[in-house]
Amino acid sequence: MAQRLNILNKLISHLRTGAGYYRRAARQTDYEDREEVFLSHALVRETHANTLAAIIEDVGGEVQSIHPVEKGWEVIGRLWAWSSETEKRLVFGLEEHEDRTLAAFRDAIAHKDTDRDTHMLEQMLTDFEATHDRMRALKHRIRKKKRDTATPAAEHQPDAWKAAPDSASDGASTAQQRVDGTAGTKAKPDPAAPKAAEESPKKAA
Repeated sequence: MAQRLNILNKLISHLRTGAGYYRRAARQTDYEDREEVFLSHALVRETHANTLAAIIEDVGGEVQSIHPVEKGWEVIGRLWAWSSETEKRLVFGLEEHEDRTLAAFRDAIAHKDTDRDTHMLEQMLTDFEATHDRMRALKHRIRKKKRDTATPAAEHQPDAWKAAPDSASDGASTAQQRVDGTAGTKAKPDPAAPKAAEESPKKAA
């Protein structure tokens, strides 16, 4: 009995700490749709934590509220998010919390002392698999967006490639300069040629 209650208490403290992590992230994000997702994930954790807490209270056990290890991960994740790339750090940190949540429930289900709770824990695990998949998809969208807005691949070519001359065109150009007697002189710009448009950040309307 004691081992069973200890396992359930670890799940409760993990979920309640995770709910706090999500609620703080909801206040920190700049995106309304992410705020809604974070708050809904917090609610799922609070609901299941309360269900587990009721089991412990029914047998006179004491319910834990804070999971020290998970709290440490939360603090690290939120401080990391404040330092740079806030949205990316928030989502990546929460997705890692989702990984730990799945691992915690799978370990609890596999434990012999939680046989009577297996069905309930498996139903809860299904909910957390859904929240995990949602956060993983959000993380992949952020990664894809970053790749799509990255410097074009041509600019990442080795310097040797950039410096390599086009032998056919460069050779013809040099030969023509020798005939014209213009070798070693700079070509004058064509005043009729249009100037290239400079790329500038888009101004907010």
